[in-house]
Amino acid sequence: MPFQMVPDGKLALNWTYFRKVNVSPDGDKMSALTACSTEPSRLSVDSKSTPGVYKVAEGFMLTVRVTQDSWVVKSAIASESESKRLINHERTHFLLASCVAFDLYQQILDAKETSSARLQAKLTELRRKAAKRAQDMSDEYDDDTLHGDIAIAQRNWDLRIERWDREQSE
Repeated sequence: MPFQMVPDGKLALNWTYFRKVNVSPDGDKMSALTACSTEPSRLSVDSKSTPGVYKVAEGFMLTVRVTQDSWVVKSAIASESESKRLINHERTHFLLASCVAFDLYQQILDAKETSSARLQAKLTELRRKAAKRAQDMSDEYDDDTLHGDIAIAQRNWDLRIERWDREQSE
């Protein structure tokens, strides 16, 4: 499947992808923020589709990327144990964004409209809804785990992601 993660997997995400800051840029008590973008490439209309039916041609790539808007408070990663706990939490944010993007990829492939303009509008709406879903899931994850402080809740979310990944691989 033309789906890509940058970095190329959960364990590849490390603190080099984050700006090191002295205090939270948002002025809150968060210790880190993982910002992700979902970028489709080579979206073109399928010229072989049924006349009057517009859909995206196969062969496009969907990339989930950790962006330069990601940051971590330096003091939060001063101790090795806290650094490990926090990077695990942030990795799961990345995986949540990747799960939503994986679903978006299939939605883009399934999208069909009666005009190119309607298809473009539908794709824009799909991307907007995916971004909202990713943010909502990320917020729920932070609420459930208290930003990773509740170990059992963190483990439950990690297992949920692993289960989703297995289901997609079948």
